Amino acid sequence: MSKIARVYVSGVEVGSLPVAQYESIVNDANRDWRLFVLQGLNTAAIVLRIAFMCLRFTPWVWFLLSIIALIFCPEQLTQFISEFGKATPIEVTKAYTNMVEVGAFFAAFSIIILCGMGHKFGYVDQIDKAINTKLRRLLEVPTEGDMIIVYMDIDNENHHEQ
Repeated sequence: MSKIARVYVSGVEVGSLPVAQYESIVNDANRDWRLFVLQGLNTAAIVLRIAFMCLRFTPWVWFLLSIIALIFCPEQLTQFISEFGKATPIEVTKAYTNMVEVGAFFAAFSIIILCGMGHKFGYVDQIDKAINTKLRRLLEVPTEGDMIIVYMDIDNENHHEQ
């Protein structure tokens, strides 16, 4: 029983190749150490991007919280500001540290929500990208799009997705 791998780009079949050839392409990509280095650099860039987003969002969190406090509890905000003016430098430093921690927590929470909504922050699967590029060149597919590989038995037309 022989098998072929049918290649679909954006739901349109663009070609097929023997499963052994497809698996050879996948194995070559999985053995290429440069792809793992690129993946590590991509992951490090994502971590830095998220850290900088947390730092960038922290002042906005406090700005929004101060607007909410101004609207819903102006007396407590006025009392907080007057107490803040009477505080010692150590108390101001502790309060500022707490404000940064709370702001960073809310910023990180909003980033987690973005992740849950599907935001990728620049994530690229370098191995899949290399496999897709190799298949596009092999099958002479000029278009970009989601690539799906389906294994099919030539004898009885049964198939399963890869």
